[in-house]
Amino acid sequence: HSHALDLLQSAESLISEGAQGNASFDSLKGLTYNNLGCYFRREGMPMEALKWLRQAHDIEQRVGEDSSRSSTFLNLCAVYSLLGKHLEALQC
Repeated sequence: HSHALDLLQSAESLISEGAQGNASFDSLKGLTYNNLGCYFRREGMPMEALKWLRQAHDIEQRVGEDSSRSSTFLNLCAVYSLLGKHLEALQC
């Protein structure tokens, strides 16, 4: 599992460096943040997962990235439900 985290963190770092003033990296950044959120959810760290999923959602909403937005919404709902925040899950 730590290898997966290492790879995701490396991807996040590379994308963040490449994204300096380059909007074309935003969709990759959103996807990577979504994947980080999934990783932390599976590792039993729902608050950390929410942090990454919210960032992914914000990026995808800003750039109009519809192809991955539904996946991020689903993952957000799963984490909210895991935390017992069912009303928040319904509002996703």
